[in-house]
Amino acid sequence: MGLRGLLDGDRAHSFAGTGSYPVRLTVLDSAGSAGSTERAVPVTAAPADIGFRAAVRTQTTASTAQLVVPGGVQAGDGMLLFGTVNVLAAAVPAPAGWTEVARRDASSMTTVLWQRVASSADAGTTVTVSPGASMKIDLQLAAYSGTSASGAVAQSVSAADLTTRSTHTTPLATVAGRASLVVSFWADKSSGTTSWTAPAAQSVRSTSIGTGSGRITSLLADGGAGVPAGTAAGGLTASTDLAGSKATMWTVVLEPAQQ
Repeated sequence: MGLRGLLDGDRAHSFAGTGSYPVRLTVLDSAGSAGSTERAVPVTAAPADIGFRAAVRTQTTASTAQLVVPGGVQAGDGMLLFGTVNVLAAAVPAPAGWTEVARRDASSMTTVLWQRVASSADAGTTVTVSPGASMKIDLQLAAYSGTSASGAVAQSVSAADLTTRSTHTTPLATVAGRASLVVSFWADKSSGTTSWTAPAAQSVRSTSIGTGSGRITSLLADGGAGVPAGTAAGGLTASTDLAGSKATMWTVVLEPAQQ
């Protein structure tokens, strides 16, 4: 016998809010007999879209590096701060109000990732990183709207290249949560790099180029749009114009806010 559903399953239905709603399905057979079933369907809010807000960078050779949070940053924005130094640092203390997510050593360089949820007073303030001794310091700060109020970073994985090469590939991560934005970061130590080439289809947010021997250069990019749970992220290759002796590569999955 043929069955015909009376519930319009092919069309979206809007609910007044989140919660549990009863949904009834009624079918008719070819003889006109009807049968129905009802069950409770949970309705949850869709995740907010994560959007790029702003980025800023700085380079220095000193015992302290500073940068200013972009003026467009708003309360609730998720801020990422990558700090890379051209020595193997025993410790790079977190700036005041920031939390360390992870660090990656690459023989004679170190990259640290910190995060912070922006307050209404953060825009225009100075962020200070003080490794404690004079060295080349590269800082890249990026802010994103629509991230989780408990912290933007849902997952971060990193890797290091310890041979001289000009191509560097980010490690793989599987997006476990709701639709998320994936941020990629590369840092390279060399004596002559002057440019980075980003992977195709990536939105470059900031490029930082140091100077002198043993300089640090870095590139920060993202996919420009959210990806669904279960997506394999990372595996992206960026290249420099000159082979460097050491590099760190990061794949960072951002958690969207719950609306």
